[in-house]
Amino acid sequence: MRILAIETSCDETAAAVVEEGRRVLSNVIVSQMRVHSVYSGVVPELASRCHIQYMLPVVREALDVAFGGEARSAGFSLSSPERVRSAGFSLSSPGENSAKASTRIENRYGIEAIAVTRGPGLIGSLLVGVETAKTLAWTWNLPLIPVHHTMGHLLSVFCELPEGQSRLLEIPPEGQPAPAQWETIPAAPPASPTSPTGPTSPTGPTGQTSPTDLTAPTRPTAAFDYPYLGLVISGGHSSLVRVDNPLRMRLLGSTLDDAPGEAYDKVAKCLGLGYPGGPVVDRLAAEGDPEAFALPRPLLHAREYDFSFSGLKTAVVRAIQDFGGLARLRESETALKDLCASFQAAVIDVLLKKTERALKRERLRRLVVAGGVACNRGLRAEAVRRLQSVHLVFPPPVLCTDNAAMIGAAAQHLPLLPRSEALALDARAGWELPTESGEE
Repeated sequence: MRILAIETSCDETAAAVVEEGRRVLSNVIVSQMRVHSVYSGVVPELASRCHIQYMLPVVREALDVAFGGEARSAGFSLSSPERVRSAGFSLSSPGENSAKASTRIENRYGIEAIAVTRGPGLIGSLLVGVETAKTLAWTWNLPLIPVHHTMGHLLSVFCELPEGQSRLLEIPPEGQPAPAQWETIPAAPPASPTSPTGPTSPTGPTGQTSPTDLTAPTRPTAAFDYPYLGLVISGGHSSLVRVDNPLRMRLLGSTLDDAPGEAYDKVAKCLGLGYPGGPVVDRLAAEGDPEAFALPRPLLHAREYDFSFSGLKTAVVRAIQDFGGLARLRESETALKDLCASFQAAVIDVLLKKTERALKRERLRRLVVAGGVACNRGLRAEAVRRLQSVHLVFPPPVLCTDNAAMIGAAAQHLPLLPRSEALALDARAGWELPTESGEE
């Protein structure tokens, strides 16, 4: 089945075309990261407005990339008031976009269903995607498929993403010029998986040079199959899920307060490192001593598989105070790197020890680590080192961050909402992971 998928759960506006739940024909993302960096975190109202402005141009670009439309290589300007030729929209003029909201995007490509993230996420962001999907499904007389965001991450590992099919546009902060054109994102494959008999060799079957090289051309081997354990970690959630098949999943544990990505951002803000915090903390941690600061491992021996990182953030704040304040800490480049390393070591330790526990008790030997935090190089390296007896796979980085390709992949396995029911679909900010097909 050929599916047009839409994802707007937080601050990425994304659309993709996916065939048969695996083959990704296009994967288009508009990132709002630079918009929110001014505020050191995602501002829900701004996120919703950006989704409204960019939703239809993103859908059009996804269709054009997949099927060779005019805008695919047209090199149109995204900063001029000139319309985007293929969709009749300006990417710099919200007023003009609103006036042309009735512009039709025709289904000339054999799209058979529309999939959309229903939740969980920011309610305003979700509504933009859900209403767009409902409108397209009604206009094109197609079934609609609501998808759980976490389910998408769990099944992203099976996506087949060719080179040249992903596009990215980063929206600048207000007052700054927009980029001139879409950027093509490399289909960076996952870090090297480890087989049940040991880690992949340094020059594995596809020539990867390092298990933590995020650009190594490696994909899950044919041996990777169900059941497996999924660790989904991002800025909004952390979940351990047993996946027996696409329609049978069981949530083992989740975050009780701050998710790992949120903790990274808050710690980075405390250290004056900017937003988003994950990449810079990861980079500094690689040069620091993870034992320099004694930081706690929250809930390490409690609540089975649940996570909590708010206390760790507080411990970092106290460590800064004990050192004599932020100004003094930043005067010492070594101390800053050491604190980042100690913080990252605590997060990774909790994540992996609970994951190891779940693998053992569930008697599983396959593990997928997905979500935005799965791009963390320190986590990837430590997971490969610790879990040598496990078939371990990370999706490509472009499929770890929020994207619509994973939504299209998950939708292949889900029931179709008929046209009569599609218009009643609502967004659910706190939607719990369905454990069986069709469960609410």
